[in-house]
Amino acid sequence: MRIWLLPGTTKVYALADLERYGEALSAHEEALRLDPDFVDAWNGKGTALANLERYDEALSAYEEALRLDPEDAITWVNKGDALANLERYDEALSAYEEALRLDPEDVDGWHNKGAALYNLNRYDEALSAYEEALRLDPDGAGVWQDKGEALNQLGRYRAAERSYKKARDLGYEDEEDQG
Repeated sequence: MRIWLLPGTTKVYALADLERYGEALSAHEEALRLDPDFVDAWNGKGTALANLERYDEALSAYEEALRLDPEDAITWVNKGDALANLERYDEALSAYEEALRLDPEDVDGWHNKGAALYNLNRYDEALSAYEEALRLDPDGAGVWQDKGEALNQLGRYRAAERSYKKARDLGYEDEEDQG
């Protein structure tokens, strides 16, 4: 039943890469019309909705994907991201922890767990999560930047500056610098 989507899968990813999220959403909805139990289509629909900043709807799509496959670590991370965008950081943290239970090597799970902890003012724990993400991927510029933010909040200014420098060396550009 799902083979029909394989040739179009590249198109769906291309639409997302081109930031044509509305079209990507339509493609995922068509896949779900043909197979309402297609987990990847639910996850993709959630991602398209999140890219359109429709986080409540994205969350619903991720929850449906998890109802169908509760062992999908990527969907747990995506659910956490939607919750974080809704500023529901405690719930986001729980989602990231579930993702990491399923896949302890998920760099995004560790990075985003750190961000949720940071937003909960739990800076020491955020720092630990960022360090685990960096252990797994030492070239994560955004993680180095966020680690610097946590260090800064902890009053460890020199270490924060080193972390910011590492982020810049790896190509991190602050949004303010881009405009």
